[in-house]
Amino acid sequence: MTPDEIRRRLLGEDAIAELAVALVDDTLATPVGELLPSAAVANEIAEGLRAWVNSTGAQELVLAWEGRARKWLSSQAMTLGQLTGRAIEDAFLDLAALPYVPSREILIFLLDREPMRALLRELFLDALLAFGRKIRAPVVAHPVAKGLGGLGSFVRDRARSTALGAFATDVADRLADEVERQFEKRAIEFADLALSGLVARLADLLSEPARAEQQASLREAIVDGIFALQTSELAEEFDRSDPARRAAILRRGFGSWVATDDAVATIRTLVEGLLDGFAERPLGVVLEELELLDAYRGLALSAAGRRLRRLVEGEGFLDWLTRQLEKDVPA
Repeated sequence: MTPDEIRRRLLGEDAIAELAVALVDDTLATPVGELLPSAAVANEIAEGLRAWVNSTGAQELVLAWEGRARKWLSSQAMTLGQLTGRAIEDAFLDLAALPYVPSREILIFLLDREPMRALLRELFLDALLAFGRKIRAPVVAHPVAKGLGGLGSFVRDRARSTALGAFATDVADRLADEVERQFEKRAIEFADLALSGLVARLADLLSEPARAEQQASLREAIVDGIFALQTSELAEEFDRSDPARRAAILRRGFGSWVATDDAVATIRTLVEGLLDGFAERPLGVVLEELELLDAYRGLALSAAGRRLRRLVEGEGFLDWLTRQLEKDVPA
């Protein structure tokens, strides 16, 4: 039988189906740990990351994909909710509505950092100084004083027209300036002293179980706002984030990490942790317990059949088969 005749026989529907069944069933009977050996998988992931961070072409391709994605988003005259579909938006809203409050300790850990304290300090100072300027405002600016109308203006102007009145006005202005300076100085001191208490109080409010419903409403409003964004607005935000610089930062970070000896060990520990309790058991048993065996076996048979047919139809398979048959012919 010639190589071409063997290939035609292998390409029969029954032959391909039987070969796919053998391949899939063998895979399902193999322990998960053998299909995904942690040491080999860790090495392969690390080597893949190293190759990626050292490939300029790969980085350029990722940036090109991002550029096409941004261009496509800009061309869609719809909201993110319309793009993803109502079911996806409803799912995110349901997640946001869950009665969840974060841990107070974690909130303080995240909030009580200098960049966050600087932001809170600025907001707090703005409020204090605005209040101070309101107090400093001349009495004549008060609504009651304004109600005096021309009489108030007349008395004020007459007072300033005299030497004593001018002196008194100058002293009052200087006093007001000094009061404002002192207020600003004390406001800064007060803001610094109050920040720790402010962070603690904010953490209390955000972690209080009694406020779970209120916080859920806040999250729902945020999610609703996100899905109401126009796709063109999302594309603009992607541009504002400087994709090229972001990719360079990620590439540098991953490159520094995967270059260390600890990277493979960390990945292996992660893989072993994910496979804990599954590694020694056949894949088919695990899927059966999850009630996924029939569905996934059907998908695997379809995929394996397509892949095997493409392999056997290829000239590469025919060349390989010819070489193998020639080896059996006595010299």
